[in-house]
This record gives sequence, structure tokens and C-alpha cells, in this order.
Amino acid sequence: MDANGNSALIVDGTSENVKQSGRLQSASSKPIVSLNNNVKNFTNEGQLLSGTFNNDTFTAEKMRLKFALKQGADRSALNFTNNGEINNTVELLGKNPDGTGNTVTLADGSKGELFKTGMVMIHST
Repeated sequence: MDANGNSALIVDGTSENVKQSGRLQSASSKPIVSLNNNVKNFTNEGQLLSGTFNNDTFTAEKMRLKFALKQGADRSALNFTNNGEINNTVELLGKNPDGTGNTVTLADGSKGELFKTGMVMIHST
């Protein structure tokens, strides 16, 4: 939970594989998840929720102008899997030096609002 303007999950270091299974809530204008360029695979098995805070009470609200995860065109491609709930936008615009792009997998029963990609292959399981 972050009400102070920061990402709720920041991944630095050398991790290539990240799995998120918690309930991340944010009222920030920054993406809920911030990944460094080393991350190649990200799996959401929990909740990435945008909304508002009133004191310590969080209310989830669908917000297409807020981001669960946002990777610019200057970033490497990402293999993204959603097996959880996302009530905002995932934007993946990166690509690898060899030109290959992002892979987005939406697992059966997962919930998502909006997925934007540059180069992409989408798989539904």
C-alpha cells in the first residue's frame, strides 16, 4: 500500500524473474510496479489496484490513465503473465536488441482492464 506518491513494488538488482502474489494498492500517479531493465519475466498472481485513500481506507477504482506497470520503448521486452487482478493499464513498449518484442499471457480467470503493447504476442490460457 502506498499513498505517498511512490511505486508500491520497486524491483532493483539483478533479478530476471519476478512473481507478485500480494495485494498492491496505490493512489500514486506512478506505476504500481517499477521494474529495472534486468527483469525478463513478470508474473502477477495477486492484485495490482489503483484507487483512492481516505485516511487508511483504500477504495479500488478502475483507472485507465493509471498504470500497474509501464515500460517505455527504451526498455527491453518483457514476458508478462497475469493470473490475478489488475484494474488499470499495463503498457509494454520495449523490445530486445534482436527486434523481438513483449509476450503477454492472460491466464484463464485473470482480470485485467487495459493492455497496451508495442511489439507483442498475446496468449490466452
